[in-house]
Amino acid sequence: ETLSLEQLSTCSPAHNVCDTFDYVTCLVTEQTYKSPMEHGRSLDSCFKFESECGASAADAFCEDRGYARAKEYALIVATEGETMTIGNHAVCDPRWHGCNTFTYITCVTSVVGSN
Repeated sequence: ETLSLEQLSTCSPAHNVCDTFDYVTCLVTEQTYKSPMEHGRSLDSCFKFESECGASAADAFCEDRGYARAKEYALIVATEGETMTIGNHAVCDPRWHGCNTFTYITCVTSVVGSN
């Protein structure tokens, strides 16, 4: 017997023609990364040192992982430890600079209804 997921009913091959799948491939369409890292350091909020901050860095992080773009993200001031930019791997030391990092980035395969 096989199970119909849509109707939650079974199909008995003794009385019906029942089709089955050899396998099912599931695609992850959305993934949230908490405290994202770049080469062992917290991901800096800027794509390059002190430029293209926020969406540019978040989108690049998602694209590097096979997603289309970032759906959402949140920033926080980095008070401990260095951060690293994703664009040119520049290191930001919070002792000398105002470094920001992401608390999370949510990546998506596509964004429906966006421009």
